[in-house]
Amino acid sequence: TTHLLSTVPTLSPRTAVYTHTTGHSELLLQLSGTLPTPFRGQTYNFPITLWIPRTYPREPPHVYVTPPKEMVVAPGNHVDTGGRCYHPYLAGW
Repeated sequence: TTHLLSTVPTLSPRTAVYTHTTGHSELLLQLSGTLPTPFRGQTYNFPITLWIPRTYPREPPHVYVTPPKEMVVAPGNHVDTGGRCYHPYLAGW
């Protein structure tokens, strides 16, 4: 996590309560901010939130696209309508 924060200074750490899909809530480390991503000569800043589980690195982080309220998440191959990312890399962690 320290390496990620030094590599991507647009992310900020804090603790917050994460609620699992089962309804169970727990206090976890949250990294939120924007992820600068170059694409076709432009850099786009995607707003993301990473939740680091207590069992990390045995379990992958929970990754969400978290746009401002006025923006809507367009579901795609690896993102649901709630912004949760389901990338094969995370599934095969």
